[in-house]
Amino acid sequence: MKVLLLGGSGQLGRDVLKFSGYVEDFNLLSPCSKELDITNYKSLLKYINIHLPDIIVNCAAYTNVDMAENDKKKAEELNFNAVKKIHKSIKNKEILYIQISTDYVFGGRGAGPYLESDITSPMMFYGLTKLKAEDYVRSNFNKFIIIRTASLIGLERSNFFKTVINNLISKKQMKIISDQKISITWSKELAIAILNICKKYKKNQTFASNKIGHIVNKGFTNWYDLAKEIEYCFHEFLHSTDFKTIISEISHKNWVSDSNRPLDSRLGISESFYNENEIIMNDWKKAVKLMTFEFMGINND
Repeated sequence: MKVLLLGGSGQLGRDVLKFSGYVEDFNLLSPCSKELDITNYKSLLKYINIHLPDIIVNCAAYTNVDMAENDKKKAEELNFNAVKKIHKSIKNKEILYIQISTDYVFGGRGAGPYLESDITSPMMFYGLTKLKAEDYVRSNFNKFIIIRTASLIGLERSNFFKTVINNLISKKQMKIISDQKISITWSKELAIAILNICKKYKKNQTFASNKIGHIVNKGFTNWYDLAKEIEYCFHEFLHSTDFKTIISEISHKNWVSDSNRPLDSRLGISESFYNENEIIMNDWKKAVKLMTFEFMGINND
């Protein structure tokens, strides 16, 4: 089975590549931007016609939430227009399309944890572009899975986890927002979940597609409590039980940002979706401990 991974150089894409051996007889294609420009229809059509993938996993996105407010053209081109070009290039082909979306399609009204069926209400341009892509996928693609995830952290690329860890190593004081309710997602576990979906499709191509699923670690937190948990696990790894915290909390009102982030973007999960696709996501605290120990083990060899 051939799987075309778009965005293989990003945080999630790198973990999909890293764990792709998890699926037997799995031919994963991960072209760089020079080999395949997903914003160019002719480039997409040529690549897809040559390689004929069975599944496309789209991890490519403009994910800098603040910069998206100032570079709307680029954000919309990658997050929405590229999806339309992907559809045009695979039209009338039997290809399962997996779109990675975000908790930020919610937040403007209502309160979390949000269900897959809840009314969307993005508060910033990034969330709007991802919602437009969702709507387009649902209306136009023959076979699709939309995966909403949230607050991606892990060992690959730059993210909140690595920022906190690096500040702990350099003993740099941190002020972290404590009044935004969130779900978090370890990119490693999400990557394995995506591969599980591909594996199930490989075994049974009549499996139930055309769904939206939330994939996040279990439980809820906020950015401050997440940072404190990382700090605790960091010192636990070092066996330093008596430490003075270098993390303090602040309100979102005191944080300067170009984007208006929701105070509650928590995602509820569907156990039936998890069971159907053999998805296992740890409780967020366990995930933080595992990734911290993995990171520290790698960097202390």
